[in-house]
Amino acid sequence: MGRLTRRGFLQGSLAVGGISLLSGCGMPPLPGQQAAKVPRIGFLAVGSREGRAFLIEGFLQGLREHGYTEGQNILIEYRFSADRDERLPQLAAELVDLKVVLILASGAPASFAAKRATGTIPIVMGGIATDPVETGLVASLAHPGGNVTGMSQMTSQLSGKRLELQRWEVRVPEDFEGAFGAATTQRAGALIMPGDPLTTNRPKVVADLALKHRLPAMMDYKEFVDAGGLLSMGADLADLYRRSAAHVDKILKGTNAADLPMEQPTKFNISLNLKTARTLGLTIPQSVLLQATEVIQ
Repeated sequence: MGRLTRRGFLQGSLAVGGISLLSGCGMPPLPGQQAAKVPRIGFLAVGSREGRAFLIEGFLQGLREHGYTEGQNILIEYRFSADRDERLPQLAAELVDLKVVLILASGAPASFAAKRATGTIPIVMGGIATDPVETGLVASLAHPGGNVTGMSQMTSQLSGKRLELQRWEVRVPEDFEGAFGAATTQRAGALIMPGDPLTTNRPKVVADLALKHRLPAMMDYKEFVDAGGLLSMGADLADLYRRSAAHVDKILKGTNAADLPMEQPTKFNISLNLKTARTLGLTIPQSVLLQATEVIQ
């Protein structure tokens, strides 16, 4: 075998070195290029993660439909009030300090806290029951005009379809028992519970209390019926959160929240629990059964 000259050896070494660089984990970014940055968003919610689980899953499903997988190409910072809504301003400020690029607000108190915390970071409301125009969250549904947009539940439009009964106020979870007791004492014929996080996060608690006091009860969301409640009528809230991911996607791609119209429900549920009806000694009219989108036997 012939002898290698020093020059030939150096050339061979450089060639091998070049091949090893090219066959590594990937070429480093060229000058002026940057690796893609994973967006970090905030999720600010009333209540607990457990209580908001079905809404979070709806949101994550929507993100997946738009190509985002949590922990891979999108990061989510979760903050929950744990039934202490006075903590929401502090939690919103934490998300602002983390420099999240967007906040998903879950529940009206969370939406107000987020709006007060920042006028620049886009805020997407997952499905707000409060009228967003009347409360000043947005200028209009078609043209929000600020940094807030998202999904509306059409609660005011749907309220006309619900019965108007006496009012018992519940401010904290411990008030439920007293409210049901007062309703029984005052011989209420039925109860309607609005889609407030206090009830939304505890469908089993309120369903059990309604059965205990033998009160036919209606709530906005089908999760109440799944938990043993009698009747629900309202927007499909999990679907609203799924659709809110489209707003997140558009904002991450450069759309201004001020120009992104708020959207309203496209799916509504009327759910009945016939087992609960039998326990309460009720006969559900056929006309109501025909309108139901879900009947639990």
